[in-house]
Order: sequence, then C-alpha cells, then structure tokens
Amino acid sequence: MSDWKKTTEELKTFISEKAGELVQTAKEQSKNIADYAKLQKQKLELKAQIGEHSRALNKSYARLGEAYYDAKTSGKPLEGVEDVLALIKSNKQLIALLEEKLVDLAPKNEDGEECTECSETCACEEEKNDTDSSSQIHID
Repeated sequence: MSDWKKTTEELKTFISEKAGELVQTAKEQSKNIADYAKLQKQKLELKAQIGEHSRALNKSYARLGEAYYDAKTSGKPLEGVEDVLALIKSNKQLIALLEEKLVDLAPKNEDGEECTECSETCACEEEKNDTDSSSQIHID
C-alpha cells in the first residue's frame, strides 16, 4: 500500500510541476503575442500615414502638371507653383521620415542590423514589398 501512496504522491508532484511549467509558458507566450500585435499595429499605423502622404504627394504632382499644361497651352509663363513645390518637398521629407521609422521597427539580428534571413516570425520581405515605390510618381 505504501508503494501506491508513494506512486500517487510522485504523480501529484509531477503533474503539479508540469502544470506550473505550462502556466509559465502560457504567460510568456501571451506576452510575446501581445508584443508582436503591438508592433504590427505600429507598423500598420506608419504604413497608413505613408499611404496618406503618398496620395497627397500624387495630388500635388497632378496640380503641378495641370499648372504646367495650362501654362504651355495658353502661352503664359508658369506662375504660382511655389506653394505646390513646397508641398511636394515637405510630403517627400515626411514620407522619408515615416519610412525610416518603419525600418527601425523591422526585426534586428544580434548585431543590431536589419534581419536578412527571414523566418516564419520575421516579416522583413513583406515589409519590403509593402513599401515598394513602384506605384509612386517620380519626376526627374
């Protein structure tokens, strides 16, 4: 009978230890998930701001192009575009700053450099594709 009690006590101790480990693991993983969700929220907010300012930039380019076209077709000199040029410059600078912030949120390796080897938990490739500037208008 003492063997049965001993076995029961060992089983209770084992189950208690494993339950404690499980609770600790669940706490750690829930914190990791919350941190990841917070990071993704910050990235999405930055991407939304970048998109908003990119649309404003495209509208400014359209206004500048329309003013240029009107000046060329009417034979008058191009006037009053300084405000549009200033708006274009400020939007470009703001987009660059927001993109820097987005890069700062990217996963870093042990040396503090941006991750170059993506794994399932690293979304570097997705971020690079999302911030592709192929949809932006560039005037050289």
